[in-house]
Amino acid sequence: MDLDQHGHSRRKFNSERISMVPDIRKIPAFFSAEECEYLIEMATPLQQPSVVVHPSTGTFVQDPVRTSTAAAFPFISENPFLHAINQRIAAATGTQYDQGEPLQVLSYTVGQEYKPHSDALPGFHNQRVKTMLVYLNEDFEGGATFFTKIGKAIRGQTGDAILFMNVDMQGKPDPAAVHAGRPVDKGRKFILSKWIRQYPLDLSGPPDRPF
Repeated sequence: MDLDQHGHSRRKFNSERISMVPDIRKIPAFFSAEECEYLIEMATPLQQPSVVVHPSTGTFVQDPVRTSTAAAFPFISENPFLHAINQRIAAATGTQYDQGEPLQVLSYTVGQEYKPHSDALPGFHNQRVKTMLVYLNEDFEGGATFFTKIGKAIRGQTGDAILFMNVDMQGKPDPAAVHAGRPVDKGRKFILSKWIRQYPLDLSGPPDRPF
């Protein structure tokens, strides 16, 4: 990694607009192939069934809407590599490091999917305003990220990132941002997911912010 003395990336990343509403941008080669491979190696032995946030309680629960597995990397176990990755994401999204939830590496095997959903959290004060996804491999079939309201399917190459807004101009959940992870038809898909909040996270825990 090409980092400065503060651990921030020296690289500059240019984005390509994919959609105006919702605002979707693609950042080609956001991660190197080596970084992607290392994230997959770190995450593979840690995979657990994925969870979603319960709309009423705010707790994490398993739900058939999301059949992937996930490896989460909480801040307390963050090594220098993961810290640099999180700093890079903050810089590329125009946010602060502590606005981002702990990153996850998701794995989808044949038939696994994430059905249409919004990443925004109904009723939450500290909303998930942005989502960044980074495609860690490309040797699989199917598995596109599909924005249902605009009929747009996106599948990046290894290291490509997409960044999209989950809320509208008023800060409310944007129906146009509803998306799905389509089922994988062949192989195994790995993707990094990072949810970014409106304000820095309160790491003291519930009730409002769970981290």
